[in-house]
Amino acid sequence: MSPNKAMAHSAWLDSLNGSTGTFFYSPNTGVVAIPRTLTLAAGAFPMSNIVSIAGFAANAPTGLLLGQFVSIADQLVRLSVVAATADGQGRAVVEFNPPLGAGKPVGTTINTSNPRGIFRLMMAESGTGYQVDFDRAPEFSTLVAVEAL
Repeated sequence: MSPNKAMAHSAWLDSLNGSTGTFFYSPNTGVVAIPRTLTLAAGAFPMSNIVSIAGFAANAPTGLLLGQFVSIADQLVRLSVVAATADGQGRAVVEFNPPLGAGKPVGTTINTSNPRGIFRLMMAESGTGYQVDFDRAPEFSTLVAVEAL
């Protein structure tokens, strides 16, 4: 990372104001998901981790993968149990973790192609600044973030 990029990154960390600011995080997994419109087929309750998803072709493969990240509204989750094929109405039941922090209504969008979640900074081991290592390269300490539910 160049010193200019390190200064910009440090300024961004400062702009979070500790744990009060939030930011979007999108994992780079290399999984290329087919863009499609998926929604919740039924409402989901807070702390639930099983939902019914609508938007698949009837009796066709879902294309969902174990371990795949998806976002339900703005909550990032990872699929732990997926249905291989949709039912006759184009719905499939999936299980994921972590559980939902808030209830979601019928029709809530499920993003499989570019999932992301809203997070907030919990702590930075050495603050939000950076050090210059032996090779004069900028180096940041470990950052800890949690989902902002």
